[in-house]
Amino acid sequence: MSGSQMKQNGEHVPKEVSAILDALHLTDEVQHELIAVCQRSFDLGLQPETHEDAAVKMLISHVRLMPNGTERGNYLALDMGGTNFRVLLTKFTSEGIEVAAVEKYHLPHDVRTGTSDQFFDYIADKLDLFIKTHFAKCDSVTFPLGFTFSFPMEQRRLDSADLLIWTKDFAVDGVVGKDVVALLQKAIVKKRLKLRTVALLNDTVGVLMAGAYYDNDCKIGLIVGTGCNAAYVAPLSEVTRWTGDNDEPQQVVIDTECGAFGDDGSLDFMRAEFDFDLDSRTLNKRNQIYEKMFSGKYMGEVARLILIKLAQQGVLFEGEVPDTLQQQWVFTTLFVSEIVEGDSGVQHSQSQRILKSMGVDNPSTVDCKLVYKICCKLTERGAILVAAAIAALLIRVKKSPVCGIGVDGSLYNEFPTFRNTMVKKLEELSPEYKARFLAVDDGSGIGAAVVAATVSGQSNK
Repeated sequence: MSGSQMKQNGEHVPKEVSAILDALHLTDEVQHELIAVCQRSFDLGLQPETHEDAAVKMLISHVRLMPNGTERGNYLALDMGGTNFRVLLTKFTSEGIEVAAVEKYHLPHDVRTGTSDQFFDYIADKLDLFIKTHFAKCDSVTFPLGFTFSFPMEQRRLDSADLLIWTKDFAVDGVVGKDVVALLQKAIVKKRLKLRTVALLNDTVGVLMAGAYYDNDCKIGLIVGTGCNAAYVAPLSEVTRWTGDNDEPQQVVIDTECGAFGDDGSLDFMRAEFDFDLDSRTLNKRNQIYEKMFSGKYMGEVARLILIKLAQQGVLFEGEVPDTLQQQWVFTTLFVSEIVEGDSGVQHSQSQRILKSMGVDNPSTVDCKLVYKICCKLTERGAILVAAAIAALLIRVKKSPVCGIGVDGSLYNEFPTFRNTMVKKLEELSPEYKARFLAVDDGSGIGAAVVAATVSGQSNK
């Protein structure tokens, strides 16, 4: 074996590539340590004396009632998490949930960066339009509204939460530190709409609740797509920050905000140089460390940084770094998935196509094989990272014999190798507690309606 070649899985690869694959590899020992670190992070977020400085905030959703199949009636859901928001009419019958109507509305830039009144009045206008379009003859009906609001918030009650900070490209003046439900309801009253906001939740809690509607054993909600987050049903006895009543049911859904796992340095022992490099190039440095290692927003960028280093070392692309590849975010996670799903053995048509789009004129067979190996390793690492966090939650939930997991997100839904690897790794990491994944379509919207229906009981028939 030459000094420039090493063996990986029986194949000779350049030592530079072997070093990178080793750096991305999570050994069995590291995987189990990851679960332990995750548990410690969960504990820090749940305890009042450590919560404020905890990386994983373990936010109390105030959702306590689970759906039981007796929910009936019509409910509206407002699903807001980006530059578009949706309004849904859901009907609960003895046969299940029917989404009877859904409309998507765009939030213009001037509304996303304007005043509080402009923002919530705009939303109320669209709610009015929705009602007039779909309920022209139902003026006397007051609809319970479930509100999915996917921004950081401190929740005091199920129907009350203060916005902590705007994210994405929102900068609405006069909302941070204020109760977003109260502001929305003020605009609803001003518009004389017959709506009552009964529940506020984020998208991950919505996925859990939608999953629980279809599967009574569902105790965990997971979103693994552009970002990553999980929620679970926790006994009140373990939520020492809980200050509400201790009546039945003695449980509450916790929004872990686990995308921030590692923000306190607890994952540094397993991060590769490319993880540190990527973080240094982002606007939110030293934040969301966990999801920066694998989520849909970031995995492609990690791959790009690796390819650039190997080209600079003369291992790829004849030592040339094409101009296109030097642009941040140009190598997407979609490219990673297309390469992993489409290339294998001697066939590397996807790698060749994508590399040509990056400005590599004549990618060699060796180039394509090495790019495929790197994308496969990043996929495996990401799947293990998610599996470890879910394994830690299964230990907390202690649901026997099987715990249902409601799941949504592009990495799970549209990346079969990622999904299958994650499920397999979870089985290995959690031999005592078994899981059953339930794909939940539109969990953030339907989940809001489920919570509204659950807390409203059967009064809206």
